[in-house]
Amino acid sequence: MNRLFSRKTLCVTDFGAETVIAVCAEKKADGSFHLLGGGEVAADGVERGRIVHLGDAVECVHEAIRKAEKSSGVKFRAVYYNLDDPGMESVRAQGSQSISGEGEIRRSDVRRARHTALRLAAHFDKSVVYARETGFLIDDRDLVASPVGVFGRKLGVSMHLLVAGAEHFGMWQKLFYRCQVPHAIPVVSAWSTAYGILPKEDRRKRSLIFDWGKDFLNGILFEDGAIRDHALWLTDENAPSRIKAFWEKNGSPAEILVTGDLAADKNLADLIQPAIPVPARVALPLGPAKLGEAKYASLAGLLHVADELEKQRPRTSRGRHAFASVQERVTAFMQEYF
Repeated sequence: MNRLFSRKTLCVTDFGAETVIAVCAEKKADGSFHLLGGGEVAADGVERGRIVHLGDAVECVHEAIRKAEKSSGVKFRAVYYNLDDPGMESVRAQGSQSISGEGEIRRSDVRRARHTALRLAAHFDKSVVYARETGFLIDDRDLVASPVGVFGRKLGVSMHLLVAGAEHFGMWQKLFYRCQVPHAIPVVSAWSTAYGILPKEDRRKRSLIFDWGKDFLNGILFEDGAIRDHALWLTDENAPSRIKAFWEKNGSPAEILVTGDLAADKNLADLIQPAIPVPARVALPLGPAKLGEAKYASLAGLLHVADELEKQRPRTSRGRHAFASVQERVTAFMQEYF
């Protein structure tokens, strides 16, 4: 029961090219994660990130979660899962907000400007799955990193969004609903990968990362704690040329980090170095020892992202999923007898 209601207990799921893995872990006082249990089953029903047979995919995820619940003793109420979409797009959006009162910018003004940018970028067949501010503009002339407390008449915000197909996103939500998971929170796998291999103190630096999986090649430019550019390709023989093009597009960083399923299986020197005159090295995940191989980078990183997102959620929201069934029973009792 203590684990069930602990806000430091995190449940995550990753649907890979060959296996589906569900993990429950507990955040320790030193910042590391202790694995409480997990489940792994052969993947079925999904091809290259798309659900082609919902019933088979549901059975896989449900079985992996069931095994993880049994081994950890924790009921999966809220689950964070890695999301990829072959049709995912990287979008730049802008919004603005007029400042009322004495002209001091408040957090509520930032939220409204952000909401405007998201609304202007909205499209009926797309769903925003990642959004981060890239800069703020005061009165159309002064660039600032943090506008709260600054005085002005107008606040502008620039944002970087990753958008997935609404139908694709909806299918994954439906999958977890059919698995009887009350709360399923999607996380772009590129974000998980970056958090999985970059120490916290290095997440502000400019890093070029490639998650080389059996189904996808993820290109990630990570800087100032956020994804600054992203590209997703199906894995094929053109991977080296795509790595080179992405490297050139993003200012030719001095080093390339490669992780994922194929990072340890391929000879990086033979495949990448002839095309790119900078070092390329395999980056292993920072997390529990059992998730120490390159193929677990996005899964290990998902724990870090889930922990960060849990801290941002209101305390009442964090506990809502745990107490939902209790509240429903109490309400029914009160209505029946009083």
